[in-house]
Amino acid sequence: MTAAPGPTGGPAPRIFRTVALSLATLHVLFWLASVVSFVVFQGSQENEFSDLARSDYIGFLALLELKMLAGYLLVAALHAVAVHPPIAILARRRGWGRWRIALASVLLSVAATVAVALGVATIKPYLLAGPFAKFWWKIYGGTPEFLRGVVWTPAFFWILLGLYALFLARYYAPRAWAWSGRHPRLARAAVVGGFPLVLGALLLSALPARARPKHPQPEEKRWNVLVLAADSLRGDRIGANGYSRPTSPTIDRVAAEGATFRLCLTPIASTLEGWLSLLTGQYPMHHGMRHMFPSREEADHAAANPVLLTRILREQGYRTAVVSDWAGNNFRLVDYGFEDVRVRHVQNFKVFLTEAVMLCHPFLSIYYQNETGQAIFPELEILSTNRTPDQVTRQLKDSIDAAAEDGRPFFLVGFYSTTHLPYSAKYPYYELFSDPNYRGPNRSQLEFDIDEFITGGFAKDLPPHEIQHIGDLYDGTVRQFDDAVAEVLEHLQERGLAKNTIVVITSDHGDDLYEPGTTLGHGISFNGGDQTNHIPLVISAPGGPFRGVRVDRLVRAIDLAPTLLELLGLPVPAPMDGVSLVPFIEDPAGADLGLVFYGETSYLFFRHEIPGEKRLSWKTLDKTTFVDPSFDHNIVLHPDARELMLATKELSIRTAEWKLVHARGEEHDIDRLYHLPDDPHCEQDLAAERPEVLAWMKEWLLRWAKDEGETRADGSVAKR
Repeated sequence: MTAAPGPTGGPAPRIFRTVALSLATLHVLFWLASVVSFVVFQGSQENEFSDLARSDYIGFLALLELKMLAGYLLVAALHAVAVHPPIAILARRRGWGRWRIALASVLLSVAATVAVALGVATIKPYLLAGPFAKFWWKIYGGTPEFLRGVVWTPAFFWILLGLYALFLARYYAPRAWAWSGRHPRLARAAVVGGFPLVLGALLLSALPARARPKHPQPEEKRWNVLVLAADSLRGDRIGANGYSRPTSPTIDRVAAEGATFRLCLTPIASTLEGWLSLLTGQYPMHHGMRHMFPSREEADHAAANPVLLTRILREQGYRTAVVSDWAGNNFRLVDYGFEDVRVRHVQNFKVFLTEAVMLCHPFLSIYYQNETGQAIFPELEILSTNRTPDQVTRQLKDSIDAAAEDGRPFFLVGFYSTTHLPYSAKYPYYELFSDPNYRGPNRSQLEFDIDEFITGGFAKDLPPHEIQHIGDLYDGTVRQFDDAVAEVLEHLQERGLAKNTIVVITSDHGDDLYEPGTTLGHGISFNGGDQTNHIPLVISAPGGPFRGVRVDRLVRAIDLAPTLLELLGLPVPAPMDGVSLVPFIEDPAGADLGLVFYGETSYLFFRHEIPGEKRLSWKTLDKTTFVDPSFDHNIVLHPDARELMLATKELSIRTAEWKLVHARGEEHDIDRLYHLPDDPHCEQDLAAERPEVLAWMKEWLLRWAKDEGETRADGSVAKR
């Protein structure tokens, strides 16, 4: 007895069953291959974190892999629905048996995956890794140039997808109608049950959002503050500070409407510590966070700081919120005092393991890297390459909407990761400034081996064209951030809040891009110039009271919090080390606060060599930290490594003319002195030639390091 034919004849249920079973088997094999890939990857890693994963986290990894299997099976089900129509048509016409149907299903499913991967690659090529990336770039490079701008574009991909969706609708619609004729009761129940749900959803979407309770406001409305920042955004890569490439048209416009501080330096080039300095106006020695792997006690101590700008503003009735992606995990690790924290994860050890697993399942990223997919697999959001600026921007706009309805003045921070390593940006940003003929390994993002990084850092011998390309990718991420800034500011204007909001554009720190004596990263040395500590600082106030102000004198990140407090008419608490920059704003040409930069490096991820000298030895990351299960599986600095961590820090003092870098060596202190007007990249050590300058700079630096006061440019000492 044969199965009932479909509307066009043929045993449709049998065909679909064969298609579904074949694709389920195929996707289980895909999953098994990825599991084997992860096992091989873990076995090849030679560090203590990998040993810990194999010994203590096997159960966690097994459950995670089972969840990955569910994801593969869901894709298999969707593929079965998608490929069944053409296979059913061909099978009926040609009289195919079960094995031919199965083979055709597999081939068409693989072709569909390749097509989807290529379509995704036109928008986000960084989602493809390893051999998949090489395959994509071979196809892209082999396409005639006159076709690239047509075929390899998001529009072409969506057109093809739309056409196939019409084909599916044409196939399934008459069959659904025929099914309803054969099963009228079930069809009637589906309509009766589904219609109210659809109607209710439409009515709910049309209704205005329920108003939040408004808080009482003073007659004179207070200014809001919106801080837009990007991780690792260098101050010298925006047009307002003199950069030649068009990386920042929106930031440049905001700068023209406000005040630009062209030489703003952070005292520590690391996210966790840098944000605490921005929000407390304090040096790391005073807010207590001097590395990025705090214990629970250190995190609690930092959170209790009474001069956190967020806490001060909350006491004044401000609504405080922060929105970020993976780079903003510090806002989960430490309580900075925000009322609303829209950051999903702390980057603890389980998160790192999850990322390692996900990287071995690129198949899932292809299909689930979207809002619906991330709702099913929130693990995908952990991946540094998967969180796009668009998601941060949407949440920022939601926060602005919530603030508008709330009625209180707001302090809102938006922190983007796009400019952070590995410099991955979506189309077209990754190719805006890149050489179209580049064919190296870093096509759309920086590629590096995590095991090599843990044990030795980044490659030191890259050829010039690779260094140039990495810088090109970085500039593309800056432009991507700039466009996000434009979208947020446009929304602020649409909600009628721009006329009452101070806008700040800044960063937590900069980044090395193979300047002399450096590779990549930040916070491990003061080599190469100011690039890892130099951050943008643009402040624009409602009504443009200081339109077009440009300050070339040296200022510090610790000066932002006092400046905002004065602009808001609030007192600056004495424990802040920074000073208000309002005098510069009021008189940019005549004001002179005599500010001097004092800074320190952060955790030494990998040994930094000083030619001709022997620095204090330092062990690798896996040997100086441990995973603390009692602190949410966070990576924590070993208590017995703290003293050596402090001893291996470089300290620096910088004036307008001179820069001194001080480090401890195995045999003696190592001091390097640079004359910045002649040597901006700090390549010529003048310590032996200018002992008189070395003497007073070292005296000032060590006085500050001992917490005995901060010496200003005129020689006066400011004490807390």
